[in-house]
Amino acid sequence: MRTSPAHPLESTHQRGSVLVTCLVLAALGTLGVAAWFSLVDARGNQVETNLIAAERRAALRNSRALAHRAFYSSRLHAAEGLAQDFTCALPDGKGSATIRAYSGIPLQFEGGSQPSRNGATPPSSLGFDVAVDLGDGVATHRWTYRLRSQHPALGGDLLSLHAPAVPTDSAP
Repeated sequence: MRTSPAHPLESTHQRGSVLVTCLVLAALGTLGVAAWFSLVDARGNQVETNLIAAERRAALRNSRALAHRAFYSSRLHAAEGLAQDFTCALPDGKGSATIRAYSGIPLQFEGGSQPSRNGATPPSSLGFDVAVDLGDGVATHRWTYRLRSQHPALGGDLLSLHAPAVPTDSAP
């Protein structure tokens, strides 16, 4: 025998409120999943951008190393200036350096050089500037290298003699 509930409308309202609660939870879950996918996508874009930036920085450092190697191995002790541009590059765009032509002889240059940007170069430092184009795989950047024939620390007095405060002998 089937009995009717004491409050016949109560079970109908309970079913409706459970359904509404489930729909609200489903909507919140959908929003949460969509937000999570958005965050994952943003993080993926950030990682990709950082990877490209890291590759460019590595290529620029490789270019600087190529320029240093070219100066120290072939140009620093040369008996004449560089008549035409000298280019050295790594494969696959991993770095390139182009040393622009210059007329001075690096270790025999007698002209005064410009003061350095940080103000640490004494006025008697001898050297000249050489323009170098460094490539990072996307663009080239102009750097200025200063080739010196005298170290800046050697521009001043290496040894200074001072009379002792209390002379130990009477010799002049």
